[in-house]
Amino acid sequence: SGCELGLSGAAYKCTKPECEFILHELCFALPSEIHHPSHPKHPLEFACDGCGDIGSGFIYRCSRCQFDLHIHCAALPEIMAGKNHGHRLRLQFGSKGKGFRCGVCEGGFGNGRWVYYCGDCDFGVHVDCCVAEDEGEEEEIE
Repeated sequence: SGCELGLSGAAYKCTKPECEFILHELCFALPSEIHHPSHPKHPLEFACDGCGDIGSGFIYRCSRCQFDLHIHCAALPEIMAGKNHGHRLRLQFGSKGKGFRCGVCEGGFGNGRWVYYCGDCDFGVHVDCCVAEDEGEEEEIE
């Protein structure tokens, strides 16, 4: 009910009858406030919307700016290894502009969309493409 991902491992469930509010152990232990480099001016406070509506997962919110950040986005690493690129990619908190294309899917970037970027090569990857590429790679076991 928090991150909206599938349930695995230990979890917490509401004890009220007919309530299906369930949290992973990690979601349950999240701090109520964070400071994130994508929004350095103000702290982001935790807001829980467990009503079951679409997008009812947890977010961090700056009430002064109405800035919302999904918990998944807040947890993204600031630097990722470029799987199809020789350099490390740094998370940039805004798009690189019109005409800039993702190095994995070749799609464009929406206004303000985050990107993993290599400034040396002017190479960028959608966050979703970079994370999917990283998760899709399996280690060989000998």
